[in-house]
Amino acid sequence: YDLRVNPEHTQSTIAKLRRQRHLARWHVKEHTPLTTRSKSQRDPNLPPSGRFSLASWNINSVRGKRQELLWYLYRAKVSVLALQETLHKDDDWALRLGKYQVLSSPMCPGKPGQRGVALALAPHLIAHETGDRSPYWIWARIILPSLPQGLIVGSIYVIAHQGQERQDMLRELQKSIRKTIERNPRSPLVIMGDWNMDSQDLEALLISWNLPISLLQCRGSPVTRWKGAGRHRDLDHIVVSRDYRSYVANTWVNRHWDLSDHWPVTSFLKIRTPEQLPSQVAPSRLRLNREKVKEATPAIASHNMWKVLAEEEDTDVVVDKFLGVASEVAEATEVATSRDQAEVLANGKNLKPIIPLYTRN
Repeated sequence: YDLRVNPEHTQSTIAKLRRQRHLARWHVKEHTPLTTRSKSQRDPNLPPSGRFSLASWNINSVRGKRQELLWYLYRAKVSVLALQETLHKDDDWALRLGKYQVLSSPMCPGKPGQRGVALALAPHLIAHETGDRSPYWIWARIILPSLPQGLIVGSIYVIAHQGQERQDMLRELQKSIRKTIERNPRSPLVIMGDWNMDSQDLEALLISWNLPISLLQCRGSPVTRWKGAGRHRDLDHIVVSRDYRSYVANTWVNRHWDLSDHWPVTSFLKIRTPEQLPSQVAPSRLRLNREKVKEATPAIASHNMWKVLAEEEDTDVVVDKFLGVASEVAEATEVATSRDQAEVLANGKNLKPIIPLYTRN
């Protein structure tokens, strides 16, 4: 049945109906409108997922593109987005993307390669900036249920033109990566950005660095620069810790978005959701042996654990305690055996033989 009441009488009406629910065995629930239940497209609040989505995008200025960027984050369900060439200055308003947490290193006008980098982190993530910030890179540490030691992510931009400044920048980047790994030896590392070099040159560079990191291979065409000078080149890459390489999917280029002269490069980290963690799995229930219950009837009925139920007046609390006490009594009198969760029956069926004993007592 659907009841329509004045808003000021909603809670009192629900309370009256719930007090009588044991007589008619009905279920009472307040209706929530669809507009309240549904998620807003402009303000996504993404839930944790087993596919932890990663993306890197040289956006070539965020000015005038924030709404489209937020739409991309929602549509692609991106958990972490590394941005390069934001062209966001230090004296500009703070860089915001809906409820995403944005960590930004602003550009320095007139300095080669210092064009601004940022990290956009989904609202459900617990994260903070870590490591040493630079005009060329920024690091963040993310705490996940399946990775309590933390996941380190970084957004980097390498100077485009060859020269001493580029060599000095790469040398400092190597030191920063090494220091980050030494500070977080058990945390996987994901480095995303515009390296301004193709995959062959980047692999050679990583080998010369002698660090435990490797380049993710690309599925399909690796070209990320599609317009302007240097087009048709693979300049954007994702580098990960070698030990966690098997947990990260190969990259692919998302060519559905053309906000910039680069396409975003994406991947995902295969993590365990809270529902899959061992600590979250429901404990094994008990299955009663009916023959043993009959034999142990006097011991069960006279067990002193039942006395705690007499101290409670709230029927809901009594029911909850009864289920718990029944399991304890069953274990104490050895009429129950632990069984695998997939093979046991529901608690209501398991405790059925005991209920008459308790009511008679």
